[in-house]
Order: sequence, then C-alpha cells, then structure tokens
Amino acid sequence: MAVLYTYPVLIPIIIIVFAVKLISRQKKETTFETPTTKYNIDENNLPYEKKTSQITEAEMNFYKVLDEVNAGRFDIQRQVLLSTLVDTTSKSFTDYSTGRKFNPDRSRINRITIDFVLFNKEDLSPYLAIELDDATHQREDRMGRDQFVEDVLEGAGIRLIRVKNSYTYNPETLDMILNL
Repeated sequence: MAVLYTYPVLIPIIIIVFAVKLISRQKKETTFETPTTKYNIDENNLPYEKKTSQITEAEMNFYKVLDEVNAGRFDIQRQVLLSTLVDTTSKSFTDYSTGRKFNPDRSRINRITIDFVLFNKEDLSPYLAIELDDATHQREDRMGRDQFVEDVLEGAGIRLIRVKNSYTYNPETLDMILNL
C-alpha cells in the first residue's frame, strides 16, 4: 500500500492497462474470421473444383448392380463414416489446453469410411456394410485397417460383406452373396 501512496501515478496506469486488456479481449471474442482470412486464401481464386463423381467407376458399376438386386428394400448409402454406424462405449476426457472433449476411441473411427451400407428403411438402422476390396487391400497397413473395421462392426452386431473389386458384377451372384 505504501507504494500506491508514494506513486499516485501508478493507479491510473494500472487502470488503463487493465481496461485496454479487457477491451482487446472483447474484440477478439466478437471478431469473426472467415475461412478465407483464417487460412489466408484468396477468395477470388479458391483452389477447389467440383468432383466428376463421388465414387470410382468400379464402385459405380457395383452400385448399379447393388441397386438392381436391392430392388428398393433398403436405403443404400455410399462412403459412410464408421462413426455414423457405431458409437464408443468409452468416456471422453477434457483436454485442458484447448478445453475440448476428446475420446481417442472415437478418433480411431472418425475418418474411416465404409464403401456401401444398406440401411433399414423403417428406422434407418444399419443392416449390412459392404467393402469393395481392390489391390490396396493387400497392403499390410490396409490389412490392419480392414481387420480393425471387421472387429468394430462385428462387436456392434453389424454384418460386413467383402466383395472383390471388379468392373463387372453379376446380379445373381451378388444377390446370393448378400443374401438379402
């Protein structure tokens, strides 16, 4: 306290510094960055374009035959996130550095997609997952991923069928494999 009486000029300076910090904090909270300013992108020259297709030609050929075999019984979805089909039973924890909740088990399934999923039309619950296996499924890292997906889906009670990727599919054979 003796310091404040000795230096009466300090009180207004402390108040001004505190006020400036408070105002700048409020400005940060009310300033909204657009994605173009946040990522320093020229909004007149964005580096994106429309894809010609959501899936490969072989996947499209499979989809057409699957749609024929399905005959409207199920809702067919393509490139479905595994985290859309299953949820984790483990608890999240808070990352105190960011304040966000985090669940490592959910993170493991967040970016994994299943090629095709048939959903029950009544309640949109998953009925059958289908993976088309091309040559990349022979890689060791991919085989580990595939085993993980199989284990997760089996544990959740969702049937998974693996179909060798091809440019042509026989409807009768596919009907027999899928057992719809």
